[in-house]
Amino acid sequence: MKKVLLMMLMLCGLAHAQNANVYFDFDSHALSDKAKAKIDSTLTTFKYYSGVTATIQGFTDDAGTPGYNDTLALKRARAVEAYLKQVNPTLNATVNAQRLSTWPQGTTDAQKRRVVININNMAGCGYREEYEKRYPSGNGVIVIAANFKGRTDMPRPSVTTSFSAEEMIANNRFGVDTTGNILKSWGMIDIKGGQSDDGFYTLMVPITGTPDPDMSIWLPGDENADSVKWKDTDTQITIDPTGKYYVFRVPVSASGNTRVNLDKPCGNFAYSGNRFKVKNGKRVVYKTVYVATDKPYAFFKVNSGHKNYSMGFSAKINDTLYAFTLPKHLMSRGMSFSGWENGQEKPLTFRLSRCTYTKDANKNDYYAMNENTLKDKPKAQKTGFFAWIARQFS
Repeated sequence: MKKVLLMMLMLCGLAHAQNANVYFDFDSHALSDKAKAKIDSTLTTFKYYSGVTATIQGFTDDAGTPGYNDTLALKRARAVEAYLKQVNPTLNATVNAQRLSTWPQGTTDAQKRRVVININNMAGCGYREEYEKRYPSGNGVIVIAANFKGRTDMPRPSVTTSFSAEEMIANNRFGVDTTGNILKSWGMIDIKGGQSDDGFYTLMVPITGTPDPDMSIWLPGDENADSVKWKDTDTQITIDPTGKYYVFRVPVSASGNTRVNLDKPCGNFAYSGNRFKVKNGKRVVYKTVYVATDKPYAFFKVNSGHKNYSMGFSAKINDTLYAFTLPKHLMSRGMSFSGWENGQEKPLTFRLSRCTYTKDANKNDYYAMNENTLKDKPKAQKTGFFAWIARQFS
């Protein structure tokens, strides 16, 4: 699903406004303790967020002249603004006064002597520094947790980031959606453990090159201990004021393992015409390279075979099937993998040039391991006392 990336303003969104009404004594603009308590009990999370916007509207009853009432209503609104800024100094408020010529039937004078507070969507704002915990992680990713209770003993999450084909294959990442489509994953983030008091993590991910308007956030739609299939979301991605980070919020998983996939939603790579922007602004058509093995291997490195090109992603479909993308004009036979097999003393090399090769009508490549693929693989280490003696003198 296409996302529009917006520069993150210091102002927050208008959705899901929170409202509060506070009332004043006759001919007074002093904010009573009761009114302050009403604000505190209604706007319970207001103080935690940075750059919250509000509209504050003052009203009066019908006693007094219009000019006097306008001044009194504005003083009441200013008194509320001053208190809110004591609670949260980062508030951006628009303050107005208004006399209504008509009130709803049955409105009493006491009900007219009020100030209406409209707080805009605080969830779109960042936390104030004293109410957040930041966890710098690999690849420049920053995980931000809400710390509304001021705890010093919040559990630190373990964060694993995968932003290259090599990292994804080494970290055993899956790149398939819930319908079986292969995703052109741009990066994946795993957050294990940790807590956030509002139930969300805010993630800041460094932007490489030009911001991509097609980037979207995918979360697990089907997962277990061994694998995950992704589902697209409507999560809004913004860009921080410096222009250096994608910024978005994801819910903390109840399982304790929060998984995130940043993806360019392109559909199934079995179809032709998948085009993506590259750094110089031109477009390039990608193909999928499928690699099938005879059994699971602990791969930790992959090489595209082209000095100036690398795979845009690594998608593990299952334990014996992988899919990669390369520009369609490039040959894939030069790709190779390094990995481990149980019982081997040294890593093995898996070369696509030694596999059985086919391609489909869309010029996607298919490689399957055969008896020659690992012809020169290291022999299994012998066990036993005499084998150990032999190794000591070899």
